[in-house]
Amino acid sequence: MGQDNNYPTPNFSANTDDPTGLCYPGALSGPTCVVNEYVNVEDDHAELAREVATEAVTLLMNENAALPLSNSSTLFVFGTDAGNNSGGLNSCSDQGCDNGYLGMGWGSGSASYPFADAPVDALKAYAKNVTYYDSDTYPSGLTPTTDDIALVFINADSGENYITVEGNPGDRTVSNLNAWHNGDALVENAAKQFSTVIVIIHTVGPIILDAWIGLPSVKAVVNANLPGQAAGTSLAPVLFGIVSPSGHLPYTIPQSESQYPASVGLVYFELGQPQDTYTEGLYIDYRYFDKNNITPRYAFGHGLSYTNFSYTDATIKSITEMTSVPPVASTNRATIQSTYSQAIPPASQAIWPLGFNGIWRYLYPWLTVGQASAAVAASTTEYPYP
Repeated sequence: MGQDNNYPTPNFSANTDDPTGLCYPGALSGPTCVVNEYVNVEDDHAELAREVATEAVTLLMNENAALPLSNSSTLFVFGTDAGNNSGGLNSCSDQGCDNGYLGMGWGSGSASYPFADAPVDALKAYAKNVTYYDSDTYPSGLTPTTDDIALVFINADSGENYITVEGNPGDRTVSNLNAWHNGDALVENAAKQFSTVIVIIHTVGPIILDAWIGLPSVKAVVNANLPGQAAGTSLAPVLFGIVSPSGHLPYTIPQSESQYPASVGLVYFELGQPQDTYTEGLYIDYRYFDKNNITPRYAFGHGLSYTNFSYTDATIKSITEMTSVPPVASTNRATIQSTYSQAIPPASQAIWPLGFNGIWRYLYPWLTVGQASAAVAASTTEYPYP
C-alpha cells in the first residue's frame, strides 16, 4: 500500500531506557545500536490527560453537601494512596506494585510516568491548612474538632498475571473486591473521630464499600478511577467546586461480592489461568442484576454532580424509521473462490539469499536448498513440510 514509504524508524525502545540497546531485542543477544533518541512528542498531551482524568471523576455520594470543600477548611489527609511512590516515580517494573497513589494497573500495557502529580500536593495548593499522614494505619493521639474534615484515600489494584503484587497474581485474590492495605479499617477508624469523612477511591474496577458506607460520619464518596499522571490536578478542582463532577460508573458496584455471578470468583484454574465458560451468557454486570432483580449499592451509570436537575413531560419521538435490514450472509463456501496462482515457483525463489545472515529466534520465509528441491519434486504429491 506504500504506507512504509519515507516513514521514520522508531525513536524509542520499550525494552530499555538507555540510549543504546539490542538492535534485535527478540534475539536476546547480538549487535547493539541507538534505540532511544529521546524525541519529545508530548506537545499538550499532559493537559489533555488532565482533562480526561477530571471528567472521569465520579461522585458516588454527597450527604449534606459535604462537597465541594472550602479552601479555608482544615483538612486531615490519610492513606498512602494520596502520595507518590516512595521508591521513585517508575521504580516498579511495568508498574508492578501498589505504592503511593494508584494511577494505572500493572502489566505489559502500562507506561512510564513522565511525572506524577500526587493528590496531597494538589490539596495543599488549594487549601490553607492540610495535614497529611502518609500511612495506611490510623494514627493515635488525634483530637479533631467538629469542623475538621478527614479525607481518606484508599485503592484496589490488579494487572497482568506475569507479575504477582502483594500475593495477587493478576487478579485481586488477597483482598477480593475490598480495598487494599486495610483501607476499610482506615475509613472506619477515621469515622470514629471525625464528624465529616470524605473517601476518595482509586480503583481498577468495582470495590465493595459496605463495611463503612453507612457510617454517619461518611458524608461523601468519590471514585477517581485511574487518573494516570494527573491524579492531583484532576481531583482537586472537583473537590473544591471549581469543576462539577461529571463521571459515571462504567460498571455496577454491588453490596457484596456474592451478588455477582459465579464467574467473578474464578481466579485459579488450570495452571493458574482462569477459564470462564460464561454460563450466564450475556447476563453480566448490570444485565445480571436486572435479570435477577438484585439491588446494587451503585448502579451502572451512577454519578452525581453539584447541580440538581428535574425533568417534566419527557417524550420520545422517532426520527428515522428503519426500512430494511442487511441481507443474510451466505453459508455457501463454494461461492468463495481463490484468485491466487497455483503454479509452483522455481526452487531458487524459496531458498536463503546468498550472504544473508539470519538473526537467532527470528523467522524467515526461506527454505534450505534441500527443502526447496524436495518441495518441487513432491509438488504432485503430499509435501512433507519441514
